[in-house]
Amino acid sequence: MFKIFIGTFVGVAELCNKTGRTGFTRHDEQKARTFAVYCATSISHCLLYRKVQEAQRRSHMAAELLVQGSQLLISEEDVRKLTNETIKDWRYWSPNFARFSFSPRSIGDGDAYISASMTMFNDLGFTARYSMNKKKLASFLLRVARGYREVPYHNWSHAFSVAHFCWISLRTPAVLHGLDELERLALLIACLCHDIDHRGTTNAFQLQSKTPLAQLYSSEGSVLERHHYAQTVQILQMNECNILDQLTRTQYQTVLSHIRDVILATDIAVHLKKVGRIKAMVDQGYDPLSRDHHYLFMCLLMTSSDLSDQSKDFRNSKAIAENIYREFFSQGDLEKQMGASPMEMMDRDRAAVPKIQLDFMDTVALPVFEMVAELVPEGRSTFEAITLNRQCWAALDEILVERGNRPVLGLDYLRDDELEKQVLERVNKKKNQQNKVNGMVAELVPEGRSTFEAITLNRQCWAALDEILVERGNRPVLGLDYLRDDELEKQVLERVNKKKHQQNKALIFLLKSMAKPT
Repeated sequence: MFKIFIGTFVGVAELCNKTGRTGFTRHDEQKARTFAVYCATSISHCLLYRKVQEAQRRSHMAAELLVQGSQLLISEEDVRKLTNETIKDWRYWSPNFARFSFSPRSIGDGDAYISASMTMFNDLGFTARYSMNKKKLASFLLRVARGYREVPYHNWSHAFSVAHFCWISLRTPAVLHGLDELERLALLIACLCHDIDHRGTTNAFQLQSKTPLAQLYSSEGSVLERHHYAQTVQILQMNECNILDQLTRTQYQTVLSHIRDVILATDIAVHLKKVGRIKAMVDQGYDPLSRDHHYLFMCLLMTSSDLSDQSKDFRNSKAIAENIYREFFSQGDLEKQMGASPMEMMDRDRAAVPKIQLDFMDTVALPVFEMVAELVPEGRSTFEAITLNRQCWAALDEILVERGNRPVLGLDYLRDDELEKQVLERVNKKKNQQNKVNGMVAELVPEGRSTFEAITLNRQCWAALDEILVERGNRPVLGLDYLRDDELEKQVLERVNKKKHQQNKALIFLLKSMAKPT
């Protein structure tokens, strides 16, 4: 037995039970000592390497927790300029700025978005009600804008667009009377901050790549959303950015709790888990006295704001879709480099964009905006717009299939004006054909109006049946026996009747809300 030293004590080597001889020779001892030195060196280097790895891990973790852009100085001149200028009325940006159909990105660049965000805070009365320091509001918005990375889609322009849609929603009577002021304040802040420091990759990619963010938040789920919330809180805790410093402790904690809830709601996986509860709330009718209804209503408004690009005109919606898929394809390329096989929508060699868009709209977006339209009557136009966009994507998909070139490699065809013209012509042609049929029925056979109403009702029934089958997760259904299922038919008719009365409920709620003193 002998001790091993390399500057410091490393370990003890023990040799025993040599076979064939009565003991170890000096030659054996010399070889053992030489071998022990190599062992000690290896152990020492291994321990040192572990320390280096741990230091790097902690460094990466600390870097992840830093606010994106926090090491970049915000120009005092920019803060002073925003602080000194008069906050603009919303009409300055456009006479249509307060319309759901307006495309907010059209007002300019990132600086315009910051100034317009000040407009939204002021218009909703938050700056006056909570005595927001104008310089702190300017610093907060500048820091938030800096917090977004230069990725194709999840960037500052997306955040502003989401906040703009939310701002319009917050001005409607249904939301003004349905949510309290702290909830409305939290929604606007959350929309501006909901994707801060987004890396242009999905939660699944973060987990698969075992990134520092995944190590921080994987046990709780919604990795990126939790990071966005953490970044938001860090900015609000900066003295120069603390726009909530005039709130009481209870109010401050309440606002942060609401911000956390609705930022987490932007995770589509989270949304899909609670969409059944949201639908139940819509079917029952919104109850302003129910805290759960308040929570679900906020989550619905947040999700609709996050998806609001789908409700703009087709040209704008298509342009944003291109940015989304540019980001998806970049992730797909990274996954291929890692030896993984990306999902179809992430794979630039396989993605059929119109088809994927149709699937997403049917599964997520259309139901969201349909529920918004039922709770917020002014939001009916958004549901009609997204329905029209779905028709456009379907027409584009048809044209590509007819040409025999689906999927189309690349995204340039999404900027093809001639192709867009053909899409709109096809949609309008179908619309005109339907109108002609309806007109002929009404003109030639006045009594035939009932047949049109009957076929419209049947269409609603088929749509309800399809929804139920999708919710059950058993579409397509093998065989035809389910078409004779009386219980299933009863559920279909109940769903159609509920939807028929929901608009009336929403209108009654709106009238009652407007009757209350403000």
